[in-house]
Amino acid sequence: MRIETLFPEQNAHVRFILGQHLKQKRLLHEMSLDALALALQVDARTYRRIESGQTNISEEQFSQLQQLLQLDSQELLEIGRIAAVSRVNAYAKALDEGYPS
Repeated sequence: MRIETLFPEQNAHVRFILGQHLKQKRLLHEMSLDALALALQVDARTYRRIESGQTNISEEQFSQLQQLLQLDSQELLEIGRIAAVSRVNAYAKALDEGYPS
């Protein structure tokens, strides 16, 4: 499944939620951050930024992560839904804070 299909916009909410999920899956597979970074052919700092939601994930990296961490379509769709709800909640909160009392 392509990252552009699941997450057309890699905003801060999407990156954070996806990064946290990737970290959980990596730990579940008992894989070190360094080992996963090596498998992706990036340095550990770059992969740490992916898990912390500080950088976008390329299509190639996403494809590799799906294989390495055995990510299935259903869990990826659920992450997309969670990110959408998070985005709406953040928007609603921003509107609420700007509402005059």
